[in-house]
Amino acid sequence: MNSPPRIDPDTLAYRLPRVAPQTLALHNALHRPRQPLTLPTRSGASAEPAQLRLLGEQADITREIACPLHIGDEMLVVTTSWRTLEALGAHPGRRRSLASVDAELAALWLEALWQPWLAPLEAALDCDIRLDPLAPPAPAMANPQGQAGDAADTAHANSVTLTLAYTLGTTSYPLALALSAPLAERLHPLFEARFPPCPAPAQALPVTARVHAGQQWLTLAEWRSLGPGDVVMLEPPYAEPDTLAVSVAGRCAAATPTAEGVRLLAPPRVPAGGHPATRPAPRQRDQEAAAMTQPPVDSPRDDTAPEPDVDNFDSLAVALTCELGRLTLTLGELRELGQGSVLPLARRPERAVDLMVNGQRMGQGRLVMIGDDLGVQIERLALDAPSSDAQSPDTQAPDV
Repeated sequence: MNSPPRIDPDTLAYRLPRVAPQTLALHNALHRPRQPLTLPTRSGASAEPAQLRLLGEQADITREIACPLHIGDEMLVVTTSWRTLEALGAHPGRRRSLASVDAELAALWLEALWQPWLAPLEAALDCDIRLDPLAPPAPAMANPQGQAGDAADTAHANSVTLTLAYTLGTTSYPLALALSAPLAERLHPLFEARFPPCPAPAQALPVTARVHAGQQWLTLAEWRSLGPGDVVMLEPPYAEPDTLAVSVAGRCAAATPTAEGVRLLAPPRVPAGGHPATRPAPRQRDQEAAAMTQPPVDSPRDDTAPEPDVDNFDSLAVALTCELGRLTLTLGELRELGQGSVLPLARRPERAVDLMVNGQRMGQGRLVMIGDDLGVQIERLALDAPSSDAQSPDTQAPDV
């Protein structure tokens, strides 16, 4: 059988850490931020609570000794420092350090001492767990970030590594676990139940909120024919012309203008699937104003009869949106928004709006009423280039 080709050590692929694609999903599932796991009390242990905490993969671990555990037919290897192993094997009746006794005797001591921890795991997995004699860490353990083409990298292509900290009060003892992918699959449900995920709140994540008054679809030819002073009728996002839309992640919340900005009529929401809707249902003119709905129509209405393709781009559809402004909020600020929250804007709706074409600012206009309908009168246009005086997003925090 032909061996895989060696990777040139001068290439970037050789220098990067290796992640096996077949274990990527499992790796990510096990490495989610998690709450600490409080360990059962064992005899002779310290009165301080013992916990396991998940560490990042880049945690600094002194790898001096390996402790192999047979879990049924699979193997799990604990690699750590003598300091950590002495803490894991601490007992008032012990007279010698683990480093000074026979490796097999040290394993028997640890297996007996760890029974309060191992017995529940044996019952859950329906298998026996036993410790092999302590040994120096294997090369793959001493250098877990093997390079492409290394024998260690090939041997551990289907393994999963976890970095944990055994903590007693305020003292932390780091260690690494290496286990096969099949064993990791078996342990994953227990991990989820006993070591529950604790996702990071990501409060500082930036989120853009856009405030707009209405939208209209034009052909490219219609857009090119516009000039200062022309008026375009808009489709407002809600039935009431004075109700604005605050768009976040493809969903719109109704809002009313105030002297300070816009006041939300309902808290923002995001799509259940996590992704903005690509083809929201068109708004019905006769439906009552709702506090939350799909965003305005963002694609031309479908005709029942298909139209032939043409190479005349004058018929290309463009979306004209009248935007009053936009704010960059943090996710923490967004979560605090509710009904009545005020988002500050630098401009009043009756003064000026940005003309956004396919998401790009292409001019400015002023909102007008065309009878009972909303429209925009064009003041400045940049037909062949983006407007040079693009508005900077408002950065003032919302008043909640």
